[in-house]
Amino acid sequence: MTKESIARRTLRKAKFFAEQAQQSKVGQREAFEAYLEAAIVFGRSVTFHIQKEFTCKEGFDDWYSSHQNKLTNDSVAKFFLERRNFILKQGPVNIHKIIIAEFHDTLNVSCTVEAKVIRGQPWYRRSIRFLWSDFKMPFVGWINRRRQRRQLERTRAKASQEPESKLTDEYFFLDQEWPKRPALELLNEWLDKLEIIVNDAERKFCSGFEGH
Repeated sequence: MTKESIARRTLRKAKFFAEQAQQSKVGQREAFEAYLEAAIVFGRSVTFHIQKEFTCKEGFDDWYSSHQNKLTNDSVAKFFLERRNFILKQGPVNIHKIIIAEFHDTLNVSCTVEAKVIRGQPWYRRSIRFLWSDFKMPFVGWINRRRQRRQLERTRAKASQEPESKLTDEYFFLDQEWPKRPALELLNEWLDKLEIIVNDAERKFCSGFEGH
């Protein structure tokens, strides 16, 4: 029978709040902040619950010391440890929003290939059908070029008047350490690292664990 650790349930809660934050990015800043902070607090509790549940297991100290050293030297993990302490002791996490606009213009380009036909016989020996075809060829080419120019002008006008656009909201931490990485991107990276530790703990210390 598969046994699930307390840390696993705690991590699942952190991921739940991270997903809620993702869904509330657009136009719901207060909700985004609340979900983001909840995800940080639950994420930070994952290692606490690992220690509480498995500290009496044989070999735990050496095993945990190895993972703890990795987290201590990891800039993202260290950052969220500090954010969690700030949330609990001082106040809301500091973030700012950037609206990113993407525009896509569609332009259809067409071209005309004109062929010049060289007859092997002089004009006075050609049939009426060939003479008529040769006579009207320049006019047909001129009409086609005019038609394609008008189509190109219409396409350009439509593209300039109705460009496809996409607006997205992205939140960033105000800390100078992470000016270009979205807050949720950092959060999910941290949670993924915590999941690796939870997986390892369950494999090593949970009897009958089959893996996730």
